[in-house]
Amino acid sequence: MKIFSCVFAKGIRGQFGDNNKLPWKIKEDMIKFNQITTMGTSKNTVIMGLKTFESMGKRPLKNRFNIVLTSQILDIKNDNLIYCSSLDQALDQSIGYPYVIGGVKLLNESFNHSGLQIIYETKVLLPDLQSDVNFTTLIPSNFTLIDTQELVPNVCYLYQHNKN
Repeated sequence: MKIFSCVFAKGIRGQFGDNNKLPWKIKEDMIKFNQITTMGTSKNTVIMGLKTFESMGKRPLKNRFNIVLTSQILDIKNDNLIYCSSLDQALDQSIGYPYVIGGVKLLNESFNHSGLQIIYETKVLLPDLQSDVNFTTLIPSNFTLIDTQELVPNVCYLYQHNKN
């Protein structure tokens, strides 16, 4: 069984997406996301659902191997992009260290997967975020907070959870 991590951001009420985009623009959050998903000496893998891929303009993230979970056949070809039909298949096909980055359905599945080792969660503390997609699932009880970092005062915090 391959181990993996989840990396995601959500608002204080679970706000996750709005109109197929993030409901905020916080440069420091994107920098931290890039640092996490590219750390190490080899190219890592990001695993995402189709809607997450579409929200990124149907372009794979640079310097990472991208896996999109979908039952559709897409006509987008790229050496750093493949399509899989399940999380387990994606983990089998991943290179480097795999990170699940969304959407909500895939994160929910990941939270129940025995291979999940670390959860990197950014909380956006802005009170009036609009969203049409929410992720309200709680961090599983077998995870413990091991690090907290303020990215931007009163706006965004990064939490790292590690399995007991």
